[in-house]
Amino acid sequence: MLTIFLKIAGFYLVVVGTWRLANATKRVPVGADLWRRQEEAKDYNPLKDLISMKELLFWFCKTVRTFNKPGDFATAVLMQKEFNWGLIWLLLGLLMQFLSGF
Repeated sequence: MLTIFLKIAGFYLVVVGTWRLANATKRVPVGADLWRRQEEAKDYNPLKDLISMKELLFWFCKTVRTFNKPGDFATAVLMQKEFNWGLIWLLLGLLMQFLSGF
């Protein structure tokens, strides 16, 4: 029973971590968008990532639909706090799957 829970929870954390890593890369904000991004960075709560299933599903659908569009990384910035928490969720999920014998 514990191994099933670890497998499911580990898979979920891997998906959440991947989603958070993908969303931590943003276009360089300018003007009013810069102020909004700074406020979002201050108010970021990593525990909300675990219950944001709707946002995760919308991101996945959008990614599948726009998979062949070229990206532009030249004007990107990493949101450090979100990126770090994405790595934590991803590594924690991988650890849980390893412990379950997956």
